[in-house]
Amino acid sequence: MIYNNKRWKKKRAVILRRDAYQCQECKRYGKRRSGDHVHHVYPVEQYPDERYNNCNLITLCQKCHNRMHDRDSHELTATGKQLQMRMKKRYGSRLPPL
Repeated sequence: MIYNNKRWKKKRAVILRRDAYQCQECKRYGKRRSGDHVHHVYPVEQYPDERYNNCNLITLCQKCHNRMHDRDSHELTATGKQLQMRMKKRYGSRLPPL
């Protein structure tokens, strides 16, 4: 995924505005923390068609983003897989099957 192209920059801005620049994972626990990372719930490497799908994108802070996947292997962690399940329940057929 190329993160410096014009389309991604526009999409990222849309998602950050949608989520009010707040980490959505922290928000679940009643914390208010700014978010500046847009995370692909379904990784681009395995789901390239979902790279610009709003339902597949969520704003996270650095700490929460690091908990979602291993930064070296890009494999989802248990926390990342739980997020996938929550998003699948929320958006159903707008996301690929687990």
